[in-house]
Amino acid sequence: MPTLDHILLLLAALAVGFAAETVYRQIRSSNGPLVSRRYGVTELGFGAVTIWALAAAPTGALFHSILLGWLLVMLARIDIERFILPDLLNLAVLMLGASLLLDATNEARLNGVLGVVIGFGVFVGLDWLYARYRGRSGLGRGDAKLIGALGIWVGATSLPIVIFIASGTAIVFIFATKAISGRSVDGDTPVAFGPALAFAGWVTWLYGPIGI
Repeated sequence: MPTLDHILLLLAALAVGFAAETVYRQIRSSNGPLVSRRYGVTELGFGAVTIWALAAAPTGALFHSILLGWLLVMLARIDIERFILPDLLNLAVLMLGASLLLDATNEARLNGVLGVVIGFGVFVGLDWLYARYRGRSGLGRGDAKLIGALGIWVGATSLPIVIFIASGTAIVFIFATKAISGRSVDGDTPVAFGPALAFAGWVTWLYGPIGI
């Protein structure tokens, strides 16, 4: 008889499949050789995180880790191209993480739930403060939803590590982009923070808290 764990995992897998089909339809509707190159990059990302998960996934969580990696690859790619993090994919990350907590200890469950609440709440609060100071939003709600969804995977205690790694990754990306393109980057330049969050959450999930 299917358990709640199986149902949540199936729903998460269906969400991944639906999102993948949506992306594929968008790619098919595009024009020019860029289509195959973009699709190939996404496929390469799926393969890379699958191999990475095979090498480093926590015991008993290989399938969950692979699905998480696929979701994060898709989120990163969409954010880079569109500057959005779809609610469907963020929800799939959250549901997939929730299915892991069903067999966890009460302490781990509490840590995961607090990770969701604190992760989302802190980012929304930071965005509110930024908007008060600059007169416009600085962080999209998609970023807040993603860090909240990742919070259920890594727990509240590891959220500072995720934010630290994500911030450092974003800074490196900004300076690398500036060096390669030669374009100036200032406070008004849009930057996709989703890929940095995805990378930070992925690394923290696989390897646990990393000392700073």
